[in-house]
Amino acid sequence: MTTVNLTPDQTLPGVSVPSEHPRPARSWKPLFAVFGLLVLCGAVLGGLFTVGRRPRQEQRTTLYAETAEAIASRPRVQISVPFRRDKPADLTLPGEIRAFQDTNIFARTDGYVKRYLVDIGDKVEAGALLAEIDTPELDQELKQAQALLAQSKANRQLAESRLELAGLTLRRSQQLNSRGAETRQVLDEFTAEFKVAEATLLTAAADIEAKAASANRLAELQKFQKVFAPFRGVITERNIDTGALISSGSSQPLYRIAQTDKLKVYVNVPQANAIGIKAGQHAEVLVREQANRKFVGNVTRTSGAIETRSRTLLTEVVLPNEKGELYAGMYVRVRFDEAGGRPLLIPATTLVINTLGTRVAIVGPDDALHYQEVQLGRDYGQDVEILQGLSGTERLIQNPTENLVEGVKVEPTEPALKTAALIGAGAIAAKTTARQ
Repeated sequence: MTTVNLTPDQTLPGVSVPSEHPRPARSWKPLFAVFGLLVLCGAVLGGLFTVGRRPRQEQRTTLYAETAEAIASRPRVQISVPFRRDKPADLTLPGEIRAFQDTNIFARTDGYVKRYLVDIGDKVEAGALLAEIDTPELDQELKQAQALLAQSKANRQLAESRLELAGLTLRRSQQLNSRGAETRQVLDEFTAEFKVAEATLLTAAADIEAKAASANRLAELQKFQKVFAPFRGVITERNIDTGALISSGSSQPLYRIAQTDKLKVYVNVPQANAIGIKAGQHAEVLVREQANRKFVGNVTRTSGAIETRSRTLLTEVVLPNEKGELYAGMYVRVRFDEAGGRPLLIPATTLVINTLGTRVAIVGPDDALHYQEVQLGRDYGQDVEILQGLSGTERLIQNPTENLVEGVKVEPTEPALKTAALIGAGAIAAKTTARQ
């Protein structure tokens, strides 16, 4: 086997022996390009970050400065003070007019209406005849009772005669018995007869009293045949006609009569004003249908107790009505002079009402804020009555906000305040105090 040497002969001319391939030189340009691109991107991003952050830093700096200034400065608040009216306020309440006396007239006897003499709207005097009732059955019963009474009187006379006879017989028997001419048994029999006669006389006397009482009762019922007016007034209702059957047990009245020359006005006074109502106090009654007229009455009495359901005091005002200008049942308004007292008032805008209760924000002598709980009374619209919690000299913050916390220092401003309630009543402007 022949072996061929493929290794070139280096001695042969023109034949060169290939050498090992040299490594190409590395180029840094792409790296520099990428690095430059990254640097450029970083510079752009840094610039954008710097540009975006600067306004935020400025805003934050401004906010910090404003916050520090707000903390260092005091909130400006408007204040007002509690006040009282120059004079006690009048109290006006709704009321209802009623007749001074108002009653139903019923029949006290059975029969038929013989005639009636008055109708609705007629004015009658006390004791005036209103109607007559025909009572034939009652008349007969009265005659029978009178006859029985006469019979009882006759029986009493008979009993008296028998008693007299029994007494004489008993005395004779006693004389004969004392002489021995009559037995003891006969004397006892005459004694018993005398006692029976006495009892019979007593029975007759009692029977007369009973019969007389029955006759008198029927005679009194017979008087009710005529129906009279119990007092001076006006007939407001008639429920009878001539010939109508009348029963004493009926629930329907013959007439209804009301005294209207004087009227009573009933008013329910709230508990807060009850202490200002006194007997003899003047009251002005205002009627919507007669707006130009003023009717003056006097408080005569009160119920003397607060009604627990409505917390009001029932008050009665007597009002003269000789001319009949007012009617029972009318709705009116009653004004009590100076019955409202002089309550302590504050503007309603100073109230803070939340889960902590009803409070007001008070500015103290050192301009520090303090919340004080109060008890409210009557509501006058823009002003509210304070029953408890204030003395009247406090400085109150108008429209307190949530950022006004307990103890914060404030800068009060004191405008002259005048509420609508004071303007409407022709009263005074609210008092203000100088900053301490």
